[in-house]
Amino acid sequence: MVGLAQSNARVSTLMRNLESSPYLQNAELVEIKAVTDRNQRANEFSLNISLKGLDPTATGKPALPGAAVPATAPTSRDKVMQAITK
Repeated sequence: MVGLAQSNARVSTLMRNLESSPYLQNAELVEIKAVTDRNQRANEFSLNISLKGLDPTATGKPALPGAAVPATAPTSRDKVMQAITK
């Protein structure tokens, strides 16, 4: 996903909302940078997101609904939160 946001905090909020979705998981920030768009400062961002219930290592079939999702390392959202609260 690529987009523009008013601030790093808005990107962080988006990532939290995506993570709380029943259909999406693993919101990972790829890049965020300050840009000027139509004479206004903005933050251009790039995110990677996964669909819940899909196992990319499987045979291409979705996992059963309610199947456990393996634990993952700290997300990029955590890194963003640390960076913007310094």
